[in-house]
Amino acid sequence: MTYIVIATLISLAIIAFMPKRLKLQEIYVTWGILAAVAINSDLFLGEILDLYDFGASGLQGYDLLVDALFPPALGIIYLNYLPDSGKKIRRYMLLWTLGSIGIEGLAVFFGFEHIAKGWSLFYSAPIYFLVFAFLNWHLRFLRNRDYR
Repeated sequence: MTYIVIATLISLAIIAFMPKRLKLQEIYVTWGILAAVAINSDLFLGEILDLYDFGASGLQGYDLLVDALFPPALGIIYLNYLPDSGKKIRRYMLLWTLGSIGIEGLAVFFGFEHIAKGWSLFYSAPIYFLVFAFLNWHLRFLRNRDYR
C-alpha cells in the first residue's frame, strides 16, 4: 500500500510542478476518461474475471481511489511531454509501455497487486501500448477544431 501511495503522490507532484503544455480543459477531460477506463477495466478484469487483486481480495475503497488518481496522473504526464514527430512518438510510446510494466512490476513486488490468478505482466504490455495510442488519438481529437 505504501508503494502506490508514494507513487501516486510523486505523480501528482510532477503534475503540479511541470510546465504545462496541455490546456486545463484537456487535463480535465483526459483525467475523467482515464479514471473511468481504469476503474472499469480493473473492475472487469480484477473483480468479474478475477485475474488479479489489489491489496486485499475483493473491492476496496482505496482501489477505486488509486484508479481515479494514479493512471490519470500518468496519462497527463505522458500527454504533456508527448513529442510532435511520428518516429519520436513511437519511441516515446515504447518507453512509456516499458515504464508502465516496470511500475506494475514494482506494484507486484511491494504486494499492492497480486497477479497469481492468471494475469501476467506480458498481458499488460499490449494493453499499455494501446492506451498510449488511444491517448495520442484523444489529444488530436480534443485539439482538432473540426470535431467541435
